[in-house]
Amino acid sequence: MFFTSFEGVLYENVVELHDRLVSGSDDLLLRGPRWFNDLRVLVNDVVASVDIALSYLYLLAEYAPKAGWKFDREKLGPRHGRRMKDKLAWVHAITGQHLDAREGRAAFDELRELRNHLNHFDPPCVAYSVDDAAHWLNIVPEVGKLLWQVRRCMGEPLSRLLVRWLLLRPVVVVPRDPSRPRPAQLPTAGYSSTRWPQAP
Repeated sequence: MFFTSFEGVLYENVVELHDRLVSGSDDLLLRGPRWFNDLRVLVNDVVASVDIALSYLYLLAEYAPKAGWKFDREKLGPRHGRRMKDKLAWVHAITGQHLDAREGRAAFDELRELRNHLNHFDPPCVAYSVDDAAHWLNIVPEVGKLLWQVRRCMGEPLSRLLVRWLLLRPVVVVPRDPSRPRPAQLPTAGYSSTRWPQAP
C-alpha cells in the first residue's frame, strides 16, 4: 500500500466510529473493552487529523507553496516538538488568513487531553459515565469545524468526508426508564474523578 494522504482514511474512520459508538451505545457500560477501544481509536483519529493537517500545511508551504504563501523557517520553527498553539499559528504565518478556531480549539484541546490520558494511562486509572461519553461524542463535530477553518485558510474546498464529519448528529442520553428522573452528574464524578487535580 502507498498513501499520499491520511485525510480520507482518518475522516472516514471518524465518521464510521462515531456512528458505531452511537448505535452500540446500549453496550457502553456492559460490553467490556470493545466499546471503549472504539472510543479510544476515535479520539486518537480526531486529534491526529488536526495534527496531520497542520504538518501538511507546513510541508506544502515549504516545498509547493500556493501563490501568496510565505515560508519563513526561522519564524515558523521546526515541525516537530511544537506546542499545538504554535502549530495553529502556522496557518496565519503561512497563508496570511486568520484562523477562527474558538469553538473547535476548545473541543480539540479537551479531546487531545483525553487522548494523552488514554494513550499514556497517566493518571493510572480511567472512569467515565454515559454523560461523559455523550459529551465527547458531541464535541467531535466541533473539531471538524476547526479542520474546516484550516482548509478555508488554505484555499481548499470542503471534502465530502469532512461534510459528513461536520453533519454528525448530536448525541442525547436516553435512560432505560425515561419516567425516572436522572440526577445531574456531579462535577467530581465520572471522568473528572480520574484526572489529576488542576493547579490553582
